[in-house]
Amino acid sequence: MKIGDLEVNEVQPISHTWGIAGFACSLFGLVGFLMPYLGLPLSIMGVVGYYKQKRLEATGLAMAGNVMGIIGIVINGVMLLLFVLGVMFITAFANL
Repeated sequence: MKIGDLEVNEVQPISHTWGIAGFACSLFGLVGFLMPYLGLPLSIMGVVGYYKQKRLEATGLAMAGNVMGIIGIVINGVMLLLFVLGVMFITAFANL
């Protein structure tokens, strides 16, 4: 935009939506470790939200969501593995 002899650049507001969404998904994914079938996808979505926010501008909330998301993926992965092994163990010895 030009006002008289001065040229004024419009500043686009930076959105932190992906960082906030990634943080929330990671938080719920980390808290939901007792239900790994729900916590694992939420943790993965939290990490994806961080990388989407990082393209715009990395924020502290997005970085916290990334760290919690990675921790949530590990914890939920272990819990899911234990759940599957428990089901296999119960079904293997149910007929004895």
